Formats: sequence, structure tokens, C-alpha cells
Amino acid sequence: MTAPSPQMEYAMESNFLQDEQAKRGRAIYLALFESLTEDSEDIGKLVAIDPATGDYEVDADLLLATERLKERHPNARLWGERIGYSALYSLGGAIYRIDESGERIQS
Repeated sequence: MTAPSPQMEYAMESNFLQDEQAKRGRAIYLALFESLTEDSEDIGKLVAIDPATGDYEVDADLLLATERLKERHPNARLWGERIGYSALYSLGGAIYRIDESGERIQS
């Protein structure tokens, strides 16, 4: 068997890093869930998270939250969540409210 090409190695490493970023970003979001949902006005807003530092910004506009976070961490690879919901955005599917364990809230 031949060794993977440098491009393939980069792609495999990049996928691993993206998976790790997603796991860390989601874990930080769930750890912050209670404090993020204390103010009912923040439910439905967007949170941008730096998985490397745990730093975050909340805004109704994800771009604005991201820009403020990038001012403090210019090279950060960011993770986003919609506070209190199952997804950031939906393309033809459903977004539903979740609790601190990530389980769907029945309405």
C-alpha cells in the first residue's frame, strides 16, 4: 500500500481538526447553556464560540458576534449555535427548542 499524498494527509488532518472543533464548540455551548438561557431575551440569539479559548459573543446577528470575537482572537476558528435551539439555521427542516441536555422540549 502506498503512503497518502500530501494533499490527502492535509485533507485528513483538516477533517480531524474540524471534528475536534465541532466537539469542543458543542461541549462549551452545553456547559454555558444555563447561563446563556438565564435571560429569556437571549433565547433564539446566536452565540459565536472560540473552541480553543472558550471565549464567546452573543448577538442577534452572527456576523456581528463573530466580528467582535475575531477582534480578540484574530486567528480563531469559530463555532456557532442558536441559543436554546437544536440548530443554527435550517434549510427545509425544523429547528426546535432544546434543554440543557440537548434534548428536545415538547411544546
